[in-house]
Amino acid sequence: MDIHKEWDQLNTKLFSNKSLKNEEIMNAITSQSSSVIAKVKQGLKIKSYWCAGFVAMFLALMFTARGNMEQVVVIAIVAALYIVGFFVINKASRDLDANIKSDGNVLSSLQENAKLFKRALNIEKGLFLYTSPVIIICSLFYGRMERGATYAELINDPKFLMTIIICSAILVPLAFIMGKYLNNKAFTPLMEELDGNIGKLQGIEFLKEVG
Repeated sequence: MDIHKEWDQLNTKLFSNKSLKNEEIMNAITSQSSSVIAKVKQGLKIKSYWCAGFVAMFLALMFTARGNMEQVVVIAIVAALYIVGFFVINKASRDLDANIKSDGNVLSSLQENAKLFKRALNIEKGLFLYTSPVIIICSLFYGRMERGATYAELINDPKFLMTIIICSAILVPLAFIMGKYLNNKAFTPLMEELDGNIGKLQGIEFLKEVG
């Protein structure tokens, strides 16, 4: 999105109309921004619900594998990572405030929400980057344990260890690229829209100062 182009359009369309008051412009931008933030909150909530769903699935797997403690431990590690993901992403969603009031400091509120939004995406990216290898390795261990292998056997099996290295080298980058693509598709347009609204408000503040 070209913020300068957006501002030129806003300036031409809105400020040329003398009957349109600054309050009406602020209300329009506030309403639009609240809608954007609400969509972001909803998107993050859905991600946290996916994490909760995976936790429930892994807990069910732990119950079915209760006769093999090594399997239970492997599943518990993955479940713990998704539990952390749930709480981190859910908190990020709750921190965002879509109830922006036009009679308050709208610009400051939008800037704070934009900062929280970017921080939430960076935290999620970090979680995904560092947990993906662990999840892949645990999945490989679980698959072999399902066929009767033990942890001691696997950790001393050169072929299995090489499989871990190869799979991690291939799957971790692929998972990261796919996650980044999906995040960009879901959230980048919203981030650009929020940044655009911040730019518009900064322009209004500037015109107030020079007017």
